[in-house]
Amino acid sequence: MWAVDRVDLDVPAGQTLAITGASGCGKSTLLQLLGGLDRPTEGEVWLGGRRVDDLGERALARMRRRSIGFVFQAFHLMDELTAAENVELPALLAGAAPRTARRRAAGLLDRVGLADRARHLPSKLSGGQRQRVAIARALVNEPLVVLADELTGNLDSAATSEVLRLFDGLRAAGQTLVMVTHDERVAATADRVVSLRDGMLAGDTRLDGDRRGTSHLGALLGWAD
Repeated sequence: MWAVDRVDLDVPAGQTLAITGASGCGKSTLLQLLGGLDRPTEGEVWLGGRRVDDLGERALARMRRRSIGFVFQAFHLMDELTAAENVELPALLAGAAPRTARRRAAGLLDRVGLADRARHLPSKLSGGQRQRVAIARALVNEPLVVLADELTGNLDSAATSEVLRLFDGLRAAGQTLVMVTHDERVAATADRVVSLRDGMLAGDTRLDGDRRGTSHLGALLGWAD
């Protein structure tokens, strides 16, 4: 049984790609393969012109920290750290000096409209604010690509609108984005929408034909559960 079967994708720099499909069709598994959280049983994953699925564990972890930003449905913030400290942490783990990490975090929290919440713990933030902190954290190492898994799944309509405005700004700024979503509003913000069915590509629709660039992310792979 293949969770992802012969999926062939190429994501140019600056493109926003939405991955859609029914529950259990392989969307999240595909995102984990693209992000180096799982390894394909067969095939290859390339990032920024470099094959990454065959890297050793240390090199793979280093690549994830420096080149990929992750945004999860459940936020995955550290409860004991402030918003600023949550954003700083990936930069520190990637080797940034503490002063540099603080400067980047402050700038990103201002960018996502949370400069006045920098010292707040996650428990003191709304769902939309926590997701915006998570987005700032994903951007702190200036990644080649941001991968988002159901980023609005735990948000109400108002918070969803806030996050979609923020992601639309990232798209306009040329950030490469890959989003797994059930939400038609999220998919509608993308340049391109691919759909999966039973682990295979079932559709590929380009909503903005003008977005072209050097390939940032590519994969031809399969993964067996």
